Amino acid sequence: RDLHSFPTRRSSDLWQKILFLMVWSVAVATGGSNAQNAARDTLMQRLSKLGKEIPLPYHPVLEQMPGIVSGFTDRTFDFSVFVRYEPLLEQMLQEREMPVCLKYLPAAFSGMDGSFTRQQRAGVWSLPVLVALRAGLTVTEAHDERYDVALATGVALDYLSTLYGYYHDWWSAILAYANSPAALNAIRLRHGEESILQPWDYYEGALLPEVKVIPLFIALNYFGARADRSEEHTSELQSLGRI
Repeated sequence: RDLHSFPTRRSSDLWQKILFLMVWSVAVATGGSNAQNAARDTLMQRLSKLGKEIPLPYHPVLEQMPGIVSGFTDRTFDFSVFVRYEPLLEQMLQEREMPVCLKYLPAAFSGMDGSFTRQQRAGVWSLPVLVALRAGLTVTEAHDERYDVALATGVALDYLSTLYGYYHDWWSAILAYANSPAALNAIRLRHGEESILQPWDYYEGALLPEVKVIPLFIALNYFGARADRSEEHTSELQSLGRI
């Protein structure tokens, strides 16, 4: 009998173990892939349901954003401050017949930081100084009304409404607000409107300085719709923000 023509019992057992490990690894990989696909499908469905007034398109970057899963990212965001001003934001949006989901914009712009200031912008709405002055707000070293949330909200929403009237698209209005109409128009002229109609095109191409508002606004809408507003939970939800 040729010992090389038949496997020994010991070698047979070894091959069975190897075969089992191969099958198990494939099953694990398939299961992980299926779970990932299911999570992606769930996220896409939820974003679709939320995006009735303003589309909230899916992008793979949202899967990497902790805020989508757990409500946490690396910009300080005081959720309790947002909850405090949420009724005011909703009321002023409804008075202007604007999408209520825009209430998350100040959180995307500033993390609801009342002392926020950057490059001629200030307040929770990151209100540009020229916009504030044209609206009649006082902007001096001694007193800056952009830090008054109620006053700034009125001016910011009126400005957003004007931008929407010009672009007839909320995402274009948001990007023009976050950057400037001149910057947005320059990009459109350079690249052509037909090639960058979707918000994620601006993000992927880094076509504007402030494109992070796109994933932030979408994530905040997702998180905000699922967050618990009760007082005992707000202390646990203290960081949502920048990617």
